[in-house]
Amino acid sequence: MIFQRWLASRYRRSAFPDQFEQRLTRHKLDRKIVDAGKKLGSDIAAIYFDLTNEEASPDETYLLGIVIMYQTEDDTARAKAAATSMKSKIETAFQAKLYSNTDHKWKDIELEYVDVISDEGFSYRISQILKPWRLEYISLGADPQQPINKES
Repeated sequence: MIFQRWLASRYRRSAFPDQFEQRLTRHKLDRKIVDAGKKLGSDIAAIYFDLTNEEASPDETYLLGIVIMYQTEDDTARAKAAATSMKSKIETAFQAKLYSNTDHKWKDIELEYVDVISDEGFSYRISQILKPWRLEYISLGADPQQPINKES
């Protein structure tokens, strides 16, 4: 059953444009996001992307917002601190890879914001606007195995 869920989540069609995914991968930002949350365990409930211009042309910069949702079931303060730490790492990675301090412009993907929100503060309306960035295959591959967000 675990292997089946891992395969399904790993190879499910992405909710994001191929070109956007390719840019994330080319700059290794997908790995940076994963690495930022790797040791946080169940404190991070989910990560959501807000991709404003999904129909960007090849020479256009994607506008991205990220929402990190932390759980409040166990230790809320620890989970919020973990999410805030993850936010900082993601912002730093995007700045280092895609922002030019020389001409003050973003390349390929502009990180507009990274928000931290609790699972209790995550409304139905927000869930309709944002798309989950799937990390289940990482959770299942972790040692010890991490819980999976069943809503995504």
